[in-house]
Amino acid sequence: VHWAGAVPAAQLKPVLWVLSIGIAKYPQPGWTLGLPAKDATDLSAAFRQQLGGFYSDVKTTLLTNEQATRGTVLRALSDIRSNAKEGDFAVVFLSGHGVADTDKTYYYLPVDFVKDDYLTSAVSFDDITKIVSGIKARTVLFIDTCRSGGLNEARLSAIADINSIAGGMS
Repeated sequence: VHWAGAVPAAQLKPVLWVLSIGIAKYPQPGWTLGLPAKDATDLSAAFRQQLGGFYSDVKTTLLTNEQATRGTVLRALSDIRSNAKEGDFAVVFLSGHGVADTDKTYYYLPVDFVKDDYLTSAVSFDDITKIVSGIKARTVLFIDTCRSGGLNEARLSAIADINSIAGGMS
């Protein structure tokens, strides 16, 4: 017997989409960090090892240091939103500097941010959540920066229920 039809959806393995961003070297004097670029690189490599197991493909995007401009960060987030499908999984990791402005709005600082002009040169948490919440895949967002602890549970829960995502990844 030879089957010429499509593989039933229940038998298809999901794709794992990984966006790993780590900035250790900022051009501003005194802003150098120790591990964000290494952490992003290591995380990306660890997820690539999942190829062939639970996932049919692992698509990774790694942006470190000078590669992680505001434009490349937003484009990489948008690429996952445009390409990840329902049933896939996505992991987004942001590491580097983060700040909160006088209105307590959190910003992830790309390598090309302009101090005191976070609104137009940094990536706001509102921008991040708008893009991430539009990803059709089950998505986990990791933010490893200063001031990320100020992101309250209500704002984070608007993105996803981490318990249901974690339970479905294995």
